[in-house]
Amino acid sequence: MSLSPLNVNCVGQFSINQGLYINPNASNIMGSSTGLDDYSGGTLANINSLGDLMESISLAYGLIGTDGTNNVSQSVYDSLISIGSTTIPALGMSIPSTYTTTVSRQLARYGFFRLFALQAHNEFYLNNGSYKDFLQSFGTCYASHTHINNAIKSMNSADTYLLGSYSNMNDLITGDITGVSLSTVTWGTDLIASGRAIDLTNISMFGQPDVLLRTLYNKRCITSALNLALISTNISTSDLNSIFNGVLATPDQQRLIYAAFNIIVGKDLADILLPLNCQTVGLTSLADLLDPMKLFPNSYSTLTYPIYNATLNSPTNSKTYYLIYKDGSVNFIQNFNLGIDLASYLPRDLAFSCGAFRLSMLQIKNIQNMDIEKFSQVVTHLEPVSDLTLVGGTNVPTDINSAVSGISMVANGTNSDGTYNMTDFFGVITDMRYDWNRLHDLMYQLQSAALSSIYQNMFSLLNLHSTPYNSQLTTLINSANTEINNILTNNPAVAQELNTLYEQFGTLLQSEQAARTEVLGDTTNLRGSSVDIINFMNTIGQYAQDTSTNGPALVLENIANTSTIGGSSLIASMREARNVLKLGLTGAILDNNANNNALVLPPVSGTMSSLGIPIITGAAIVPGSLAGSPQVNLIPPNLSIFNTPSNTKAVITPAQAVQQIITCNCDCWITD
Repeated sequence: MSLSPLNVNCVGQFSINQGLYINPNASNIMGSSTGLDDYSGGTLANINSLGDLMESISLAYGLIGTDGTNNVSQSVYDSLISIGSTTIPALGMSIPSTYTTTVSRQLARYGFFRLFALQAHNEFYLNNGSYKDFLQSFGTCYASHTHINNAIKSMNSADTYLLGSYSNMNDLITGDITGVSLSTVTWGTDLIASGRAIDLTNISMFGQPDVLLRTLYNKRCITSALNLALISTNISTSDLNSIFNGVLATPDQQRLIYAAFNIIVGKDLADILLPLNCQTVGLTSLADLLDPMKLFPNSYSTLTYPIYNATLNSPTNSKTYYLIYKDGSVNFIQNFNLGIDLASYLPRDLAFSCGAFRLSMLQIKNIQNMDIEKFSQVVTHLEPVSDLTLVGGTNVPTDINSAVSGISMVANGTNSDGTYNMTDFFGVITDMRYDWNRLHDLMYQLQSAALSSIYQNMFSLLNLHSTPYNSQLTTLINSANTEINNILTNNPAVAQELNTLYEQFGTLLQSEQAARTEVLGDTTNLRGSSVDIINFMNTIGQYAQDTSTNGPALVLENIANTSTIGGSSLIASMREARNVLKLGLTGAILDNNANNNALVLPPVSGTMSSLGIPIITGAAIVPGSLAGSPQVNLIPPNLSIFNTPSNTKAVITPAQAVQQIITCNCDCWITD
């Protein structure tokens, strides 16, 4: 993707670390910190003289020792950093109970608010403060959260996904093709051998002689012998031309066409099968192309058709499969009037089997838009999973226990369904995740002159080195706790709202740190490059169109410094990207669309000799014949059934396919 002028502005500005910043509203309230040993308090420091408390904690940390006169004991220091922890912890800047990550005494030396400022610095000024590192981390987090969210959503929907429509795992992973035959390799090779005899665009009318006749006409397989046979049945030339051009034949005409097909045998049959690229063994007349038993000589016994269950929790879920053939003949099922429309011109057993076959084929999604020769190649290489221990006997495809285990492990985002948003990784550098304004307002409402005086006295004590420290500090700490308790008593509603919000701050900060560790690991080893800046701008379209709550578009706008060319160009680049998508809906040709080169697939290679099944590729019978299938090399080697791991287990023989249907549905058979 080429860069637009706005993109170039961003690349240039970001390369000199200009255009972005920690959101000024958040920074103004929480303050700033560049390391463990410094903190400049924000506007929160002005409330109740919290700035004096922060400085007192810092001074006390430097005085920690064992000399009770000239030092502050560790226990007194711990009490100092826990002021108000059991009443209103925000008024003492103590750590809320919801933040369970271990905080060292050094990290706590400026109070809990410093943790946010330091976290913001660590997120934005990674390592040496280069935008290269930051933008690399942004791209990594965005890609990871997208992948994780997809997994979480799948696990969340496990108990309802495909509820009422799920049949079995083989159907699910093969697009219901195994619902026609579980023995995909055998049926697939039969399909390949049948060449172009089946017209999938008209599979809903399989068995109608006029459909086969039009297929032969469209494939230029109408011979003089077939013309003569048709005329001999008293079908007029004008009627034939109409049928060739798409007019549906009448039942009487269907009967006559079928009779003509039965006349075509021997060399006359071979003359039609050759351009049709039909290599099926054992065909005796052209009418056999309407007979699934003759059309699929090696796999007809595996063919099944579905009957959909009207209620949930059926032993066979949404469908019960029945064999079309049993013991070498059609397996008629009472009350299943399959092929009844064909029975007026086809033998009843043939009408039933054709009706059952077309019903089975129609369950395959989009089947009528597929090419038969591509379809045949793919069927041959499909891999069922009947040999594997998977979910069984349930009306959804997912093992619910597994889904629950997975959710508990990964669904740790702050969205209501456990998914992640971008503020889960970059919340503290924005003012979107933490409600700093409301926190400031609630703390302002709870101002106390007495508490402010206590914190000022603490600072004076430690700053002027008024030893001994421990006894005097303990007295002041106790006084602060008493005053905060009085504030709670006098302002219960405001105090409760503040406590709830403060606890939320603790939860959010801990989850943000955990999310970043999960995705980025140790960021001290993160090193970006100029390529990361370019990659960031090349993917700006993805960020721009994700305008969801707390999504990347909102996060980037929140940290874009619009007083610089880079920040303004970043926001403009996202608007440009969204405009590109909108204009594209009109069919406009845009210069900044990426070009994709088509992948050329290598030919299939391999052998099935170890499986005892002959290879049918669809290649022409006669070398150099134009009748060969152009889809012979459709399946690339890495997807070939011949080269796939455990392929011998994935291949189901006809006998195995029949037995699995009988075993699975033994309680569901309906016989005459």
